[in-house]
Amino acid sequence: MTDLDDLVSVYADPRREPWTANVLPRLRALAVEPSGVVMLAEASGLKPRAMRDVLAGRSRPRAAAGAALAALVAALPQPSGRRCTGCGLVVARAHARRQDCSKACREQAKYARREAPAPVDEHAPN
Repeated sequence: MTDLDDLVSVYADPRREPWTANVLPRLRALAVEPSGVVMLAEASGLKPRAMRDVLAGRSRPRAAAGAALAALVAALPQPSGRRCTGCGLVVARAHARRQDCSKACREQAKYARREAPAPVDEHAPN
């Protein structure tokens, strides 16, 4: 093994994948409304019980139903609010003073600031 990439393992955080981070929270917000679960079930082609399992995180929809739900969420207006400095997701209103959605994002933003080159002032005397 001569390449370092052969030795490095990359593990994906399931909390950061698009379904968990973007689609599921917005589906849960829709499900709270009156007859929201039934509306989501009809839009996806799932039965209401299967839709409740998806919303609770006990199961994931198959490709066609997942695509229909993702398209439904994409058609909704984007939530406004403060964006996380690490991943760019909207920070929950309950954490209005926070700039990051998790400790991992806070660390990622900290290291990105460290590695960023200092701005060059073209008008400064040499």
